[in-house]
Amino acid sequence: MHQDIKALVTAKYPQFQNSDFVENKEGWANRVYIVDNAYIFRFPRNTESYNDLLRERMILPQLKKVATIAIPDFKYESLDEEKRPFVGYPMVAGIQLTKEHLAAMTDAEQDGVARSIALFLERLHSETLSQFAQANGLRHKTLDQWILFKNHVFEKAKIHLTETTCQIIEAFFSEFVDLMKTSAPGEAVIHGDFSSDHILFDEHRKVLTGIIDFGDIQIGDPAFDFTGLYMDYGKEFAERVLSYYTLNKRDFLERIERFYIKQVPLHSLLYGIEQNEMDMVNVAIGKLR
Repeated sequence: MHQDIKALVTAKYPQFQNSDFVENKEGWANRVYIVDNAYIFRFPRNTESYNDLLRERMILPQLKKVATIAIPDFKYESLDEEKRPFVGYPMVAGIQLTKEHLAAMTDAEQDGVARSIALFLERLHSETLSQFAQANGLRHKTLDQWILFKNHVFEKAKIHLTETTCQIIEAFFSEFVDLMKTSAPGEAVIHGDFSSDHILFDEHRKVLTGIIDFGDIQIGDPAFDFTGLYMDYGKEFAERVLSYYTLNKRDFLERIERFYIKQVPLHSLLYGIEQNEMDMVNVAIGKLR
């Protein structure tokens, strides 16, 4: 498989002929290869992931103009869907900022990281970027689409769910619909998967270095981008980031706690079913109870 992938890349970019291709098997939407420990090459697994990649390719150059830290910068690409499309780019420097890394920092260092994250999210959620995204057809995560997502979960997973679990899912979606109608949150370009996996830092200088994996970028509720911070680093750190975030943040924590965190296991549930990974399915169901 590595040789097939390498042949696809080197057919267009022969400078990688003597390069070492190593697969990173953690990607859900893409097959990911690390080349010479210096470049990332991504191959969409399906049509949906391919379309996500095109959206990412459209928005990232605009975000790069205003971003305060590094983001992927596509330098190599082959986008013919009839063949095996891919993109490649230099690796963004840094390592994953884990909860343990954050806990080991001084209060001042944590504060610096919180400020950097808040500023990055402000730039991402800016009205200017949102206007560009809407004009260029970036996908929308509307309330109706959340309901469609719930229906999709029941269609694919209901045979695995008890009546009680179904009622739990129905209840937190119903509560979310009511909450969104009363909160009337604004919309912005959101990362869509803003979690510790995608936040990079310099372990020596204790500063943020980059944000990666924009495959879920879309227009939606900016509160959603604080969900991963809350889940991975805890409520206190999420609130610290919010304290430096100067855009409208009305009812962010309420929406995060009452819905966005609760729906997270549904994604693992669907992926587990798709991959026939019953251990993943059972763990996801357990988190819904």
